[in-house]
Amino acid sequence: MTLGLAPAAAIPQEEPIDRSGTQQISVSEVAGLGEASLRGVAQWGDRIVWISGSAGTVRRSLDGGATWSDVAPQDSSELDFRDIAILDPDTILLMSAGPDEASRIYKTSDGGASWRRVLQATTAGAFFNGFDFTAATGGAGARGLLTSDSADGRLLLLQTEDDGETWQRVGETSLPPLVDGEAGFAASGTGVVTRGAHSWIATGGAAARVFHSQDRGQQWNVYPTPMVSGSPSQGIFSIAFLDTDHGVIVGGDYQNPDAAPAADRGSIAWTDDGGHRWTLATSDQPVEQKACVRYLSESLVLAAGRSGLLVSRDGGHHWEIQPGPAYYAFD
Repeated sequence: MTLGLAPAAAIPQEEPIDRSGTQQISVSEVAGLGEASLRGVAQWGDRIVWISGSAGTVRRSLDGGATWSDVAPQDSSELDFRDIAILDPDTILLMSAGPDEASRIYKTSDGGASWRRVLQATTAGAFFNGFDFTAATGGAGARGLLTSDSADGRLLLLQTEDDGETWQRVGETSLPPLVDGEAGFAASGTGVVTRGAHSWIATGGAAARVFHSQDRGQQWNVYPTPMVSGSPSQGIFSIAFLDTDHGVIVGGDYQNPDAAPAADRGSIAWTDDGGHRWTLATSDQPVEQKACVRYLSESLVLAAGRSGLLVSRDGGHHWEIQPGPAYYAFD
């Protein structure tokens, strides 16, 4: 099993995948990347890998990262593709982040040979942050949840149950209002996660909170966290759940990524009750800003950011710092 690291997100499985025997695949030498910032990465098995980022960058590898093809949608060079979902080897969804109409979703059913735009933001103030999918069951399509900033004081949430063909707004009346200045981050497309009927969304800015639904996005509650917050660059950048109880959040301050939070605030926390209560994690050194977190197994959790990697071997409670290159996302 390979592990792709980008300087975002395959379809999650209902059961955790043991990826303890992973190896890094380099994308730094991919032809034609130029100065593109890569924020999306997704893989299917050991061979198929997709990466995406700024300047309309979309690349696909069919040999585990040895060679790459440019498969970007036409006329997308101005878009910033922050998230990817692979539903099957031929069916892929791309999410671009940006103000208003720059936020879009494209879909291919032929491995990137052709693309269709299946969604474009029409709500004033919209800014897509990320999406996540739960595997199709019983012949139904994969369910996906998309989260976006909105101008009406609440998160804009759109859901699909037909593999991304159509999208409907959910939770509009049940979502708790945002604190003035609270919003989501499109750092790695991993600020939202789904597990069966459960969904969680992380925020930052004026408040770093976690929104939780237990009924496929119809009803929502919101819970505070001890994560650093208070300015537009601070908060939770990524959230991961092993199951419906155990989860981890990471974040910090992207304008000051090397700054450690105050003693009563942090950049990484864990929960064992579905996200209702969060406890700051511990580490041998202060944990700096991180942009992406994933469970690799029941006990092994990995987080990535500009200052390198963090590794937890006890489900996210304690972390070991692994200094190294900057990474924005991995899968």
